[in-house]
Amino acid sequence: IYMLDDAPEPIPTGFTGLDGVLGGGLQPGLYVLGAMSSLGKTTLAVQICDHVAESGYPALFVTIEQSAREIVAKSLSRLASECGLDVSTTDIMSASRRRLWDEGEYSRFMRVYEMYTEEIAPYLRILEGTKQPSVADVAAVALEMQGHYGKPPVVFVDYLQLLAVQDDRDTDKRAVDRNVMSLRQLARDLQTPVFVISSLNRSSYSTGVTLDSFKESGSVEYGSDVLLGLQPEGMREHMEQTKDTRAKAEADRYLRESKAETVRACELVILKNRAGCTPYDGLPLKFRPVASTFKEGAAKP
Repeated sequence: IYMLDDAPEPIPTGFTGLDGVLGGGLQPGLYVLGAMSSLGKTTLAVQICDHVAESGYPALFVTIEQSAREIVAKSLSRLASECGLDVSTTDIMSASRRRLWDEGEYSRFMRVYEMYTEEIAPYLRILEGTKQPSVADVAAVALEMQGHYGKPPVVFVDYLQLLAVQDDRDTDKRAVDRNVMSLRQLARDLQTPVFVISSLNRSSYSTGVTLDSFKESGSVEYGSDVLLGLQPEGMREHMEQTKDTRAKAEADRYLRESKAETVRACELVILKNRAGCTPYDGLPLKFRPVASTFKEGAAKP
């Protein structure tokens, strides 16, 4: 009991509702976030990662599918929105579009750039997957960062199924099993949170995100300490009222309508929480894709 005084303090995510459910924020362990395609799971992970770094904790973001430039552009777009300047990641990355900005827009963006370089970048490292990195590669960078900062980084991986396999003879499911266990071991060895994005099986597209959504992804359900699902708000309740014969068509329509909104109503569902509660209702979020920004909505009691 005396040695428990040495336990790391929770690291806030920047989302009050999520921190409340998680007992104050991220704690050492494996966190897995699953979502259907194009719902903003990478954007959400980047936003949490930025908040961790801005709070003075080292953070490592491993991006395999997107480039480091795209990840930084998401952060700049979000910060610009908070400063009253609406510029998308495409606007930021395109020289021809940037040349269309007036002097005021350019001046405000330079302030955003300074905010990023002074408040986030000093504690952030991005590992870009020019080749498929392995868990061992991620661990090596995390250990190097621990030596540099004096404490281990919070590790973000985008995403699980793109990590290099540990044995070429493994099936896809077995490869994910090995990587989940290795990431869990990394979290335990460094006593740090490891936050991983995962794909879902196709059946979840017609039902909403549930524990079954991860069944085809190896041992994600059992190996994770916290399992999160991101989906359009109210999707589970909506699909429960839909007849099975119309489930797929209705789910496709519901998703299309959600993605067509400039501000999307989403919810973060807590499917598993080894050290706390799993609320029945999802945590409401508002997603503005053009500004790469998530904000908390009004939570139910």
